[in-house]
Amino acid sequence: MHTNGFYGAIIGDIVGSVYEEHDYVSEKFPLFSKSSHFTDDTVLTIATMDLLLHGVVRAPLCNHYGAIASYYRRWANRFSDAGYGRYFYGWMKDETIGAYQSEGNGAAMRISPIAYLASSEEDCLYLVDESSAVTHDSYSGTAGARVIALLTYEALHGASKDKLQATALAYYPEIRKGYKEYKRDPAYTALAKDTVPEAVAAFLDSSSFEDCIRKAILLTGDTDTLAAMAGSIAGAFYGIDDSLVEEALERIDDDEMLKTIAAFAETVEKKE
Repeated sequence: MHTNGFYGAIIGDIVGSVYEEHDYVSEKFPLFSKSSHFTDDTVLTIATMDLLLHGVVRAPLCNHYGAIASYYRRWANRFSDAGYGRYFYGWMKDETIGAYQSEGNGAAMRISPIAYLASSEEDCLYLVDESSAVTHDSYSGTAGARVIALLTYEALHGASKDKLQATALAYYPEIRKGYKEYKRDPAYTALAKDTVPEAVAAFLDSSSFEDCIRKAILLTGDTDTLAAMAGSIAGAFYGIDDSLVEEALERIDDDEMLKTIAAFAETVEKKE
């Protein structure tokens, strides 16, 4: 098991942060620059780590979904300018708002930590559904999160790319057209049904973690989230060079974020 693979989403987000919405990205782009920074993808991925560390997703609480939502709201409001979508921003600011049938990729971008602490594929999907439902209670939004988490889980446990592709095809048959076709005609949306297949295709066509991140960003559009989702799977499959982890952590200057990441890393190592 690649125990540092959970950094994949964070690294992808930070690398992709400076290329978002660009119509063209040179194939020789630098992975990190002085402008590289974390966005909502990293904030909410860490929120998911925090949920898991405190057992909130499994807790038999009377207000189960309220407890889950409170974690996402707390983290999001600590970094209120991290680049959230309009509907999520309204949700995080108003505790009276429930799940809003989002079909976006917001659950998929934040979901990968679940794969590292789930006890089985069934447990993984249960945790995905519970933590996604507070915002992304549409079929499309939840399906995107399921695919990213499940592929990450399977990659962690030694699945081949053929097996991972078969899992993805069960949700998105259109992935058969391959990465080159997605790159030729990118979707330019933040919808899960468009961007999750693109991210998965970038991973399936990659030869290394870095190659996967580069391929995701070359899809242009929602680059930070595309790279976060693709990086989630790639980190679990390939592992990640320590130098990339160090580059990412240098761009996180919040003590609570760093402490949560460190606690999650320790928990993952103990589980192995």
